[in-house]
Amino acid sequence: MNTVAKTRRAVITGLAIAVATALLTPAPAFASPVGQNQTVAFSQAMDLPAADYAVTGALNGTASLTTHLALSQSDVVSTGWDDSTVRQGGAVNPVVTRQPGAGTLTVEHTVGFSGTVDVSGSSVPIAFAPTVMNASTPCSLGGDGDTATCVAESADVTVVPPPCPDIPGSTPDANACPLSPQVSAKLRTTATFSVSAVAATRSLNGLTGPLDLGTGQPLTDQVSVPCTTPVGSPVTYGLSGLGIQGTVHTVTELVWTVKVSAPAVIPVVVPYPPFTLPGAPNITVYDATDTLATNDSAFAETASDVSYALGSAMANNVPPTVTAAPTFTGDEGSAIPFSAVAAGPCAAGATFVWNFSDGGTAYGSPTTHVFADSGPFSGMVAATDVTGLSGTTTFGVGVNNLPPAVIVTPADPTVAWGRPLTLQAQATDPGAAEQSTLTYAWNFHDGSAIVTGGPSETHQWADPGTAQVTVTVCDRHGACTAKDVSVTVRARSTSTSFTGDLTATYSAPVAYRGTVIDEFGRPVNGAAVAFTTAGGATQLATATADGSGTAAATVTETLPSGSYPITAAFAGDARYVASSSAAVSQTVTSMASAIAYTGTLSSKPNAKIPLSATATDVLGRPIANQTVTFVIGSQTVTAQTGANGVASTALKLTLKPGTYPVSVSWAGIAGRYAGATWSGSFKLNTK
Repeated sequence: MNTVAKTRRAVITGLAIAVATALLTPAPAFASPVGQNQTVAFSQAMDLPAADYAVTGALNGTASLTTHLALSQSDVVSTGWDDSTVRQGGAVNPVVTRQPGAGTLTVEHTVGFSGTVDVSGSSVPIAFAPTVMNASTPCSLGGDGDTATCVAESADVTVVPPPCPDIPGSTPDANACPLSPQVSAKLRTTATFSVSAVAATRSLNGLTGPLDLGTGQPLTDQVSVPCTTPVGSPVTYGLSGLGIQGTVHTVTELVWTVKVSAPAVIPVVVPYPPFTLPGAPNITVYDATDTLATNDSAFAETASDVSYALGSAMANNVPPTVTAAPTFTGDEGSAIPFSAVAAGPCAAGATFVWNFSDGGTAYGSPTTHVFADSGPFSGMVAATDVTGLSGTTTFGVGVNNLPPAVIVTPADPTVAWGRPLTLQAQATDPGAAEQSTLTYAWNFHDGSAIVTGGPSETHQWADPGTAQVTVTVCDRHGACTAKDVSVTVRARSTSTSFTGDLTATYSAPVAYRGTVIDEFGRPVNGAAVAFTTAGGATQLATATADGSGTAAATVTETLPSGSYPITAAFAGDARYVASSSAAVSQTVTSMASAIAYTGTLSSKPNAKIPLSATATDVLGRPIANQTVTFVIGSQTVTAQTGANGVASTALKLTLKPGTYPVSVSWAGIAGRYAGATWSGSFKLNTK
């Protein structure tokens, strides 16, 4: 038996065993078993590439070849299910079994040849026009990874040769052919199919997915009835896009036979071991097989869609099971996240409703809820699936208490000492329910008592400096926030004005007065005020303000006559800011003076007489160290005043007897004292 025949027998035997095994395999058991069988017809038609092929050897020439393959087979696809699962969300899980059936490979060849055949050492021309040669053979394909080798061989076709040429060694006869070759041919195609997949697209009331029917038998398709299927509506399981896919390797061979017929015994030489052909008609000289074409192609057998009526949809009877954390935690006033999971045949897309023990409600998963107070809470979440069935579970919630947030206004305040400052604590508790219960304690850190009251407090400080204030805000659960505020207590600003004398006389008493008040119009008691001129270069007087804020000093004017800008200035202290008045003009005049003659007013001629005079100011005070001029007639003499203002001297008279004018004067001091003159008569008696 040749190799091709052995291969064909092995393939046919294997297919027979596979079919028998499939037929004897018991169907899977179901609680309420239901099944349907459908015959599925697969088919595939394909053309192999057409080409011309060179033939060499005893048969020498060119063969043209076209090949058309057609493959068909009928399988049985069985589907089984449990009809109690034909309900909304029910896991029908159909069990699908494919039983490969009988198939046929049909090959249609069109072959032609033009060339020669070697007969007894001579090339005899032969040719035949394209001729159709058909063949068919049983051929059935299995599952994934299976191979099937199918051999299709056509019947012989006899080719009539052209007129015989002269053959050396024969008796020439122009009217007869002493040797007539005859050639017959057939085509044999060996197709080896390798299956890669037996695929389909399954559908169940709109749910689709791939299905491979070639990976093990039976196949359980894990699919459930859509939960949106209306109760009572038909449930249909369908297979579409059915196909057997893979590759096919084809080998096409030309099998030919040469025969000769002759009228007499003649020697014949052929390409095989030469022998002498006895005279006998139609003797087979030799046969041979030439491979014409080898091809590798993909193939895909396809089949029409099939469907299976599973029954009418029943209502879902399995409510969802809801799972959530036993306890959720978070902070009061903040969104606390919640999530739950629903499980069940129709739980996908379930809606969630959350009810909390504080009266709140939330929807969806995940979701959030805000608690207005701290403490333990509880809740329940309900999940409702698309069929209307619901499930619930309960949970606890631990809500943490948080201290209030505090802002104090004004921030970084500044206030004058002794003046009230109102501070406002803006406190917000994360738990809205605790807002109205907040308590406030104000500590001013100056020895005063801590004030327990409301969100605002007014306080004043006795001295300038930096003061610290702490407000502590607590909720009813004891969570507190202490907020510190730094207060700048400043000195009060002041204003100073000059209210003293605007005219003065040198060396006479003059009143310097100034008034100092603070920014709030209150007198600055004890303010040290300096009265100056020349832009502060010359201090005239100082005084301390009394309770009315007035500083007064009466001093002797030391300024010479003239006009002076006078300023009253407060140097400031720890509690008050320095200030000065605007400059005012003070006019100073020279002090008037008087001189009185106290000497003799008569004398004898040629006598030496004493002279004296007293110089005083308008206030009667002696004017010392000043020159006093005495004039009697034409005689003049001067003297200096002493500390008592008295100027004394002596004069020897040289005048003739008579009465002479006498005067006593001093010139004054510029800017300070005006001069003065005394006039009288001096009598010079005769002897």
